[in-house]
Amino acid sequence: EEPAVGLVVPYGNGGALVASVEGRDVWTFGREGAVPVAGTRPLLSGVLSWAAPLPGGAVLGLDAAGVLRFDADGAARILSFDTKPERPKVTARLLPGPERSAWLWREGMLERIDAAGVVVARVPDFGPAPSAASPAAGGMVLLAGSSVLRVDTDRFTGIDGDVPLLAPPVEVARVGTAPLRACVEDERGDLWITTYGEGLARLTPSGRVDRWTTSDGLVDDYLGAVAVARDRDGVPRLWLNSNVGVFAVTFESLDAALVSSAASLVTRRIPTPEGNGVSGCAVGDGGLLFPTIEGLARVQPSELRLQRPKLGEPRNQPA
Repeated sequence: EEPAVGLVVPYGNGGALVASVEGRDVWTFGREGAVPVAGTRPLLSGVLSWAAPLPGGAVLGLDAAGVLRFDADGAARILSFDTKPERPKVTARLLPGPERSAWLWREGMLERIDAAGVVVARVPDFGPAPSAASPAAGGMVLLAGSSVLRVDTDRFTGIDGDVPLLAPPVEVARVGTAPLRACVEDERGDLWITTYGEGLARLTPSGRVDRWTTSDGLVDDYLGAVAVARDRDGVPRLWLNSNVGVFAVTFESLDAALVSSAASLVTRRIPTPEGNGVSGCAVGDGGLLFPTIEGLARVQPSELRLQRPKLGEPRNQPA
């Protein structure tokens, strides 16, 4: 009913859950293709964000009233927000957490909840809403505003009732001024971060921040989801969703561009519509799913090849 896809999250055994921007259309996506979700549609229509994976392939969804759990048996509310008449809506965000749990951010407080919606840990004074989360040794890295924050999930400072309190987040880096949107860690331990307006950034294990924009040959500066996947030659590449569609770039050319301004980024644009939002995921056959303003885009990295351009050839390979 509405063409723009807003949310894509891993679901089930190598599949995905896909929702349109306004939530009126929700599908599961797997070997059978896209299958509309029936029966629980009214409950899912207001979901703003999803967190996965959870035990049994379930996902958690966030709407204005609280948190929902969706699995093969359907959808059910597992946590309701206490709202006051003068403040009928609660500002919240839901992100993937460690060890098959989820992070729930509510008005400055970050809580870790399990698959049943039970709060198992809390960061009382987290600060601004996070936009993405990625596992790290002994904790999680979260993006908030233009900051990269670390939360140590095994470092406790006290207890509130029966909920353990985690230490406040530590800022490990600040990346430009544009909002940070999504992140992924590669095989070397580097954290790749997308921004909305200032291109691509990398945070190394040593704490160094590297950056690339269109002035370096990047396809677009307005980026969304990011993934690492191997191409047809079996070489890992960086795949990004952007305002001009999906494109890939080689790690070697990114490194080379930092050393020499004459180096060209080796990229490949995929003929997809304008990207929409920061979600996206890999599915069981190795494909990547990205939301766009005109539906769901599926890219199969193992069927594509990124080659280093020969002398005189343009730096950006056509699709």
